[in-house]
Amino acid sequence: MLMKTPTPIRPLWILAATALPGLANPIITELADPDNAPSARYVEIYNPTGAVINLSLYELIRWTNGNPGPQSPVSLSGNLAPGEF
Repeated sequence: MLMKTPTPIRPLWILAATALPGLANPIITELADPDNAPSARYVEIYNPTGAVINLSLYELIRWTNGNPGPQSPVSLSGNLAPGEF
């Protein structure tokens, strides 16, 4: 009988708005966690709207392998122009 090698559970990142009304909607387009190396991790965010998005209104929240709660939120900063990553 062949046994499948378990697929490791990767961290889950959520883009959360600190204030929801009237905000444009950025999209997380890519997550990278190469070899579980903290210095190589990144999140790519895309602005599909026609307006500038103020990223300081958002934070990233991360849940990892079986933990009952998230790690501390990471605040974002800067602006994301229309069509930019």
